[in-house]
Amino acid sequence: MRPGSHCLGFVTRLGWLVVSLLALLLSASPATADIGPKPSMDFTFEYQTASPLSIVEGALLECEDADCRQAAPLETLGPQRFTCSEDSCSSLAYSYSPYHRLSVRFSDGVERQSNVFSKRAYAASFRVTVRESDLLVDETSSIFSPTQPLLYLFMLGYGLGGCLLVILPLILLAILVMLVIRAGQGKVSFRSNWGFYLGTWVIGLLMVSGGSILSLTFPLTFAVEGALALVYAAVRRRPWVVFASLVVMTNLFTYPAFLFRGSWRVTAPISGLSWAWKVWYGWLRQSCYSCPCGGWSLSLKRLA
Repeated sequence: MRPGSHCLGFVTRLGWLVVSLLALLLSASPATADIGPKPSMDFTFEYQTASPLSIVEGALLECEDADCRQAAPLETLGPQRFTCSEDSCSSLAYSYSPYHRLSVRFSDGVERQSNVFSKRAYAASFRVTVRESDLLVDETSSIFSPTQPLLYLFMLGYGLGGCLLVILPLILLAILVMLVIRAGQGKVSFRSNWGFYLGTWVIGLLMVSGGSILSLTFPLTFAVEGALALVYAAVRRRPWVVFASLVVMTNLFTYPAFLFRGSWRVTAPISGLSWAWKVWYGWLRQSCYSCPCGGWSLSLKRLA
């Protein structure tokens, strides 16, 4: 058996296992849209009834046709919902049907329905006139709101941020694979791989920029992990560029977890894989000091 082949074989098998587990976790978990701006409707009520009334309950009926012959209430899905207080109603949705009808029951026991209406503005406001037997809905919001360009700009940044957090980790994984291959050849110093390390930091900054639009957790995590890596490298007198780059790289793999449902079933395994990489790296470095792993022993000594 070639010296070090058992160590390299273990590295290869474990590397494929980590990649496979990541692929399963990311493909089996549906993405969420619970973050970012969503279209909305706000309803204010004016009364033309003989006595004052209050709202008991209501529903926003969604229709695909202008006659609203097949109407269905807006589903409650996470933040998507329709709610009413005693004097107003509002809704938030991932997307709306082309046409709508309002159905509201009041304190006099009468359930009144509105005319069929549609919305123009992204965040639409409506005036609901309550009459003795029905409701009249008119949109009062202007489609050319002064804040509309800012909203579209934010949505564009949100979409680009989400794309960055999906595409960039794949590029980062390719860089990691190339570093592993070159580590086996004893070429892992900054001088021989400056392009890979520079690419890691550029990708890291892009991911932090895109992730900041989704959550402030991204820049905070990046800053804390980077600071800890630099402190460790300074105390142990290690090559801080190489060490900090690898630490940043492994932590950036956990960032896409925030694009998925906020469940420990997704975030915990992905974060656990990141920490498993760090523990495995430390164990491999120690074990390869005493095993004939060829270039692996030399390159790991240079790293740590």
